[in-house]
Amino acid sequence: MEKGPAKKPDNKRGAVAQKVMKRIHAKMNDFTRRQRFLAEYMIKFPEKIGYLSIAKLAEASGVSVATIVRFCNTLGYKGYIELGREVQKSIQFEMSTIMRFGIGRESVKNAHQDSTFERIINIEMDSIEQMSNSVKRDDVDTCISMMSAAKNMTIIGNMGSASLASYFGYAASKVFRSVNVINQVCADSPHLINDLNRDSLVFLIAYPRYPESTLGFGRLCKEKGCKIISITNTNNSPVIHLSDLVFHIPISMTSIVDSFAAPITFIHALIAEYSIRFPKKTKDYLNSFEQYTKSMMIWHKPG
Repeated sequence: MEKGPAKKPDNKRGAVAQKVMKRIHAKMNDFTRRQRFLAEYMIKFPEKIGYLSIAKLAEASGVSVATIVRFCNTLGYKGYIELGREVQKSIQFEMSTIMRFGIGRESVKNAHQDSTFERIINIEMDSIEQMSNSVKRDDVDTCISMMSAAKNMTIIGNMGSASLASYFGYAASKVFRSVNVINQVCADSPHLINDLNRDSLVFLIAYPRYPESTLGFGRLCKEKGCKIISITNTNNSPVIHLSDLVFHIPISMTSIVDSFAAPITFIHALIAEYSIRFPKKTKDYLNSFEQYTKSMMIWHKPG
């Protein structure tokens, strides 16, 4: 029996991935009977699209892998991977840690060929490949020029991104004289923000679920006229409107641990590129860095 267009769900999960959901509703009358089963499953459980393998999605929705492939093509996507990535980008900011835990468990249920350990490594490698293909060389050149022109640099990242801000700050301090890191709300935070001006460069690092503290600091920096470069995951990120330059660096949300292989690789490559372009500055700063660590007796000496 043929069914009419499915009723749009009014729950929060049905509101995510609006572009994909609109396409599904628009094409509902064009789908085959099996494709409608799949469409209704996706509308009900959008958070599973892309996180489940195509085989697991076929099993969960009660259709064949071939049906999923044809379904994606009907919607205008090259395949399930392309559709899944689009949904993931728009849904990540709504996923709680417990939801991520549930998705991670379901994605490996009855999957005997790979352990969770191997699956996560493959996901991280895929994220690095996506990053490599998406970052534009012109944007890297612009970023390097902005870093060179700045009088000082501030790196802001909170919650899960605090570790990225610390890593970035430590690496940048080897090639840039004045680097501050704000990775938590503390007594020094207002002082660090107050000293910023139009000659300052700010890096905002923001990933789902986008800490409000990062956005608050970003708005203050914008008011002071700072140049802002954002490292985030999608055009839906709330830091986009604050930014002069944006790098979209993908992450995965398939475990309870933040997936930062791609952002760390990007930061590493950016600092290395800067050091090669400005060798004299870098050598001077590295000498200062070594003198500092020596005077503070930071490194262990055998014996």
